[in-house]
Amino acid sequence: MQVKLLRVLQERELQRLGGSEVIRIDVRFVAATHRDLEARVKEGLFREDLFYRLAVVPLEVPPLRERADELPPLVRAFAGGRLTDEAVMLLAAQPWPGNVRQLEHFVERVLVLSDSRIVDRAEVLRALEDGGRSAVAPSASASLDDQRRDVERDALRRALAQAKDNRTHAARILGVSRRTLYNKLRDHGID
Repeated sequence: MQVKLLRVLQERELQRLGGSEVIRIDVRFVAATHRDLEARVKEGLFREDLFYRLAVVPLEVPPLRERADELPPLVRAFAGGRLTDEAVMLLAAQPWPGNVRQLEHFVERVLVLSDSRIVDRAEVLRALEDGGRSAVAPSASASLDDQRRDVERDALRRALAQAKDNRTHAARILGVSRRTLYNKLRDHGID
């Protein structure tokens, strides 16, 4: 693959898969990696000529843990105003080794699994302590109907979160009609 990419970058032309026509291109190529490509070149795992072709203007973005001042605005953006300031600051104080994607997914998970419209510090703390798997396991003593309702309610919340509260899209995600979705939301008391 490296050879093919290098050829496209050098000759500024390509052929579609299965095609015979050569297509001229004029593109700017932006590449990103978390690997140390210089070290991989030295190890023989990455082509040196491709490395120099890509490294025209190298940019190094420090990991999230080194940009602590950016965390509160990111958390607020991901939460859409559904976290208290104390909850935001608690999340901003965490290391997030998986960077922005890990932070975003954690915030989404906390919001989806929360019964509250506004999530407070205590709820975020519980989610951090259990790795974000808050309150989805039904009680062993709960009746089958209660467990079914809990699972259904969580599925509705996840679909709404995934669809960014677009009810038509949430109904499609769940494979039900909009009318069924509205009835289920009303039954579960979800706004």
